[in-house]
Amino acid sequence: MRGFNDQEAGYILRVCCYEWEKWTAMEIPIDDGPAVSAFTPAERESFFAGIARHRRAALRVSIVAGACAMVLALIVAILMAPLFYAVIGLAFDVLHFVVPMPDLMRSVTETVGAL
Repeated sequence: MRGFNDQEAGYILRVCCYEWEKWTAMEIPIDDGPAVSAFTPAERESFFAGIARHRRAALRVSIVAGACAMVLALIVAILMAPLFYAVIGLAFDVLHFVVPMPDLMRSVTETVGAL
């Protein structure tokens, strides 16, 4: 945590360290030095150029996420289709007790068995 040292009129960093089974407090002076820019004027970009770059990157991420969602939906649809067909066949078998309905399960199994 940073604090102000009244004796030296400078900033210090107060830390605690665990040494030889006891806690001791240490004060480490911090010398920030002169402010230096991380980028040269040629390397800086304008605000609007940064926004445009961010939007292009966000568009690419959105396209990849949409493609992944479509692949996932296709896989889930392929895995759920047999269960869906079995539920439809079971519903027709239950409904057959009330109203005459075609036996879809027998025709599907005979067709698949012939392959």
